[in-house]
Amino acid sequence: DEYKKLVSRGEDMEFVRYDVKDGSDGSQTFRYAIRYKTPDDGVRYYAISGSYNAATKTYISAAGTVGSTENGVEAQIEAALDSLKLK
Repeated sequence: DEYKKLVSRGEDMEFVRYDVKDGSDGSQTFRYAIRYKTPDDGVRYYAISGSYNAATKTYISAAGTVGSTENGVEAQIEAALDSLKLK
């Protein structure tokens, strides 16, 4: 819910994917994507993937945004995030 509040723009958004997994030690992995219907800032699609390591208190993540309405651009962002390997 923390992430949803952080990226919320009210009724103008739709979560395309939301996958957050909490570890027993407070660590977390996350991946979500949001489509904005009528963005004021031009960002139509926002996707992020990453993890938080509670032991070292460090985050690693990658994000992508799309302003274009062209077909296939969202898939390019998703492919780039798929290439991020978390260890």
